[in-house]
Amino acid sequence: MPDTLITQGKIKPELGQYLVRMGLIGQDGHNIGATQDTRLILEQYATGIGFERPVILFHVGEIFVRKYLATIHNQPNIDLAQVEAKFREIVSKFVADARGLRDYLNARVFVHEIPPPTANEENFLQVNNFVCPPVLRASVYETYNRVLREAASAGGLIMCETRDYMNDNGLLRAEYEFDGVHANPKYADMSLSRCLEIWLVGRTSDQTARYASWWKQLPMATDAARTPLTISEIFTPFTPEQIATIKQSMGSFEPAACSTPPLDWAHLPPTTNYPKFNSKITYADLSATGLKVLHDVLLGGPLYDIMKARLGGDFSIVNTRLVHSQAHGDDGIGPQFFHFDGCPPGIYRGLIYLTDVDENTGPFAYVPQPDAEPVLVTGKTGSLVLFDANAIKHRATPPRTANRIAIDLIILVHPARCPRIAHSRSKCTWPIDPYMFGLTDNCYPSVPSKRWFHAALLAPQATFKVVKTLTPEEMAFK
Repeated sequence: MPDTLITQGKIKPELGQYLVRMGLIGQDGHNIGATQDTRLILEQYATGIGFERPVILFHVGEIFVRKYLATIHNQPNIDLAQVEAKFREIVSKFVADARGLRDYLNARVFVHEIPPPTANEENFLQVNNFVCPPVLRASVYETYNRVLREAASAGGLIMCETRDYMNDNGLLRAEYEFDGVHANPKYADMSLSRCLEIWLVGRTSDQTARYASWWKQLPMATDAARTPLTISEIFTPFTPEQIATIKQSMGSFEPAACSTPPLDWAHLPPTTNYPKFNSKITYADLSATGLKVLHDVLLGGPLYDIMKARLGGDFSIVNTRLVHSQAHGDDGIGPQFFHFDGCPPGIYRGLIYLTDVDENTGPFAYVPQPDAEPVLVTGKTGSLVLFDANAIKHRATPPRTANRIAIDLIILVHPARCPRIAHSRSKCTWPIDPYMFGLTDNCYPSVPSKRWFHAALLAPQATFKVVKTLTPEEMAFK
């Protein structure tokens, strides 16, 4: 039976030492994003790159299954129900450890099935020193993987399956054969590519533990890590001339796919081949000219103090996404389906209509209380509403009679000593690390370094030199 890696929030010392060497936790025992070790924090930011969320591939059980198979292969009548019960016992411990690591490290954890058993009888005998009918070993391996899939799913873990690697008899296909135990590099490459794809798809709401530290610096910080805001009143702060300037500053609308995913931003999936996205919803950037209008009205005008009171502190618009919703008669999917967002502490949302919106042209809708009827937020062009996307179930109602264009604002509440910016990166959501992240040319005021970073938020007395500030292209995942 395996040892437990984490017990009552305490990690095994030898594993802890390994995680320190790998840079996943600090000497203070906290995961690297939540560390309070100033030296580690400054070392990280001196590289010009913020903290990232660890990714761990959890591959367990193959040795156990082979050893267990050795104890039962010559039994005349094998009770697969008993085999399954044994596997459930061992898998429950594996999954508990995987969940423990996920929570302890704030990591994204993948659980990989064990490879199907070899179809090569000579290789199997040479490795295991016993003979076992192919149908039995295929059945035992599949039983283990099925139990692992069920337990991982129930535990909220991400599963990487192996069905594509099996032949019709449940054994490893010859093209992936290596030595009777391990699969070959082709198998490994396919598995890692699959994990990478799942990881990229799941980064829409990614974030690091740095947001917890960020939240503690905010004036409205509470244990709940949210402001009292649910949804604000409707504001109409823009003149027709300002709306016209914004519309003239819109980029080209494109499908919801982030083809060059950056490491320092949560982002949309790399392709549109996913059920929650379709061609009816497209996104565009807003240029610096339009962002100046937003900055002047929302961050520099009299509305700023009102918004500050609603949000609970000073703020910047760290992302501005233009969203074009095509009129259609289908059911709503993705953002047009009622949902909560997984916004980090200090991130709030705003919506500005760039078309007149009534009940038939795609109004924002929210549910004020559980089991209550949805409320539709209609308004003329230029109407603005703020809301906490974690506090209220909401959606963009599918427009039926006309297309709708709106600005999706992603607002970061921050300490007063941070400068206020308005920024646009339409294929992304929010920064992974609120202390340091890349900026594009679509930013007002312009930031020559293309980098959001304020050392005074970390250690007011510390001075250090950034070795290299990476460009957004260098930060992009290749």
